[in-house]
Amino acid sequence: MKICPNIVLAARTLMRTDGKSRRQAAAVLGISYSGLSAALVRKKIRKETRGRPAKLSKIDLKNIRKLREAIKKTGGNPVSRHIRRQLKLARKVSVRTIQRAQRLNGDRYLHRKNKATLHKEDQAARLKWGLQSADTDWDSVDLWVDCHSVSMPLKTAPKRSGMAWRKPSEGDNDWAVKGHKSSMAPGTKLFGGFGGGRLIFLKSYTTFNRFTCVEFFKRTVVPALRRMYGSRRYLIMCDGDGAFKSFLFEQYCKEAGIDLIEWPPYSADLAPMENTWAEGDSRLEVEVNASRTWRTGVKVNQTNLKAWDVLVHKKFRGIPSSFYVNAAAGMEARIARMVELKGARIRK
Repeated sequence: MKICPNIVLAARTLMRTDGKSRRQAAAVLGISYSGLSAALVRKKIRKETRGRPAKLSKIDLKNIRKLREAIKKTGGNPVSRHIRRQLKLARKVSVRTIQRAQRLNGDRYLHRKNKATLHKEDQAARLKWGLQSADTDWDSVDLWVDCHSVSMPLKTAPKRSGMAWRKPSEGDNDWAVKGHKSSMAPGTKLFGGFGGGRLIFLKSYTTFNRFTCVEFFKRTVVPALRRMYGSRRYLIMCDGDGAFKSFLFEQYCKEAGIDLIEWPPYSADLAPMENTWAEGDSRLEVEVNASRTWRTGVKVNQTNLKAWDVLVHKKFRGIPSSFYVNAAAGMEARIARMVELKGARIRK
């Protein structure tokens, strides 16, 4: 179907003035989307990537600033997409529009990757859990379990890699671990747990799901608990990983005599095992900067992967028992601080 120039002009006006998308403009004018797209291409009119108006009203800007200040007072980190959701602006503007408006007002935009944030519902759930757990005897916990990954310091990072190491050329003279986020760079993935003032088990893995999780518990975790505590019921803490929340894992725990502690969502800042991973990362940084093998970065090959796995295990197993005692003893203080902040995140 051939579309006349007047219809093309009307569609262009709808897209630019009224903020309509191509599909919306085609529906308003009663023509097909493909026909309108072809006509716009012939007229050399580029595709409009944004279908929403690029400006916020003064009332919306005022509400955004109020909400940002309220979030900051509770110790949280305001993120544009959370603001957009809470103020119900999803049908009016995009996340980028809110970011641009905040920059114009002098507010520095903080991306979620730099500092994790919490939704209001998750924050309320954490606060409720903290109030209910005030009288819990944390010394009775037999095992604290978690997963962690440490990527290799590479000479050349893979494409689209979120490397877990910051290169010396990025501002520092030494290699340093960026964080604990998942990465496409190869390295060692750890599954470990401590209890009774010492590391009970530490294993490397390639894939972690509900099936491998149950297999780990059958072959490694439960035998280690029996050697340490004898045959009885065990109380353990697992975070919110999907494998730990699966029906298969919960059924296995019932059969094996394991009681799971209820843990609030997005609460890695409360888990003592996270302190263990951070301590191991610090020890690893020192070793990397002191070693000729690792301090300039390496190429990815089987030999280096095996050597990296050995080094990671050596450093994490070298953490003294006093560290585990202090990490578990600090649970009451962590929860008290979280309750004081009304469910907001705390510093680890």
